[in-house]
Amino acid sequence: MNSTIKPVSELLNLENHVVLVTGSSSGIGVGIAKRLHEAGASVVLHCNTNRAGAEALARELKERVFVVQGDVQ
Repeated sequence: MNSTIKPVSELLNLENHVVLVTGSSSGIGVGIAKRLHEAGASVVLHCNTNRAGAEALARELKERVFVVQGDVQ
């Protein structure tokens, strides 16, 4: 089995697309947001209560990123 992980940009091109990642202020949501951003997407980071976590990720990603806060139940 090959253990080499290809960069997502080689697998998926999301340039000119916008994605909304719910729960992106921590955990799995952070990882998903990073990978989609790496693929070229503009990423909307959603958080319910941990806005500081989402804003920290936005600073890390630097461009093509927006933060929204709210309850999506």
